[in-house]
Amino acid sequence: ITGNYMNINIETHSLFTEKVWTFKIPDHATWKSHINNIVKVESNKSIHQHSTSPEEECNVKASRTGWWSHFQYPVLKNLTDFIGNNCLNAIASAEKFDMPKFTVTNCWINWYDKTQYAEVHNHHLHPLSVVYFVDLPDENSNFLFHNYYGRALKNDDDKLLNVEEGTIIIFNGSLPHSVSPNLSDKLRVTFAANYEPVFEEERKKY
Repeated sequence: ITGNYMNINIETHSLFTEKVWTFKIPDHATWKSHINNIVKVESNKSIHQHSTSPEEECNVKASRTGWWSHFQYPVLKNLTDFIGNNCLNAIASAEKFDMPKFTVTNCWINWYDKTQYAEVHNHHLHPLSVVYFVDLPDENSNFLFHNYYGRALKNDDDKLLNVEEGTIIIFNGSLPHSVSPNLSDKLRVTFAANYEPVFEEERKKY
């Protein structure tokens, strides 16, 4: 960039670039079966006389379980433990985060009928958030990150992730994001969770 009135060379520096991590979860077929079974139960309250789905609306314009589903469904507690112990702690170590351990704060399952989607939102107050793409019947399941509040992702206003079934993404919970509408006649199913750091010992150095 050159100054308007003088020959001044102005350099551009991209700061505050966010990192996002992805991986394919091992034994996806088993996790998918467990989660889809929960969706079947939650979707048929009149038959099973059980549902944790809240009545209030949120930014996810689809059906979902309660926010603290790891207390309701042991398999989801196992899943959040697997992600935390095997993935989040490894990321924290590699990135030299000042966070020795992570614990799950809340988690839930979303299931999207045709045309349903998630509005732009964030998971503020949570340093790391997770989304697991459990069942993707359509090829246009897009997860978008949005450039708000001066943040930058590779210098784009929005960053699109073309996710595949079985993929887990991990990101800063304060980063705004959305999900494209389901274009299929079949359900799209995702699992989301938020994590916070745990300090089991008093820190002597800062």
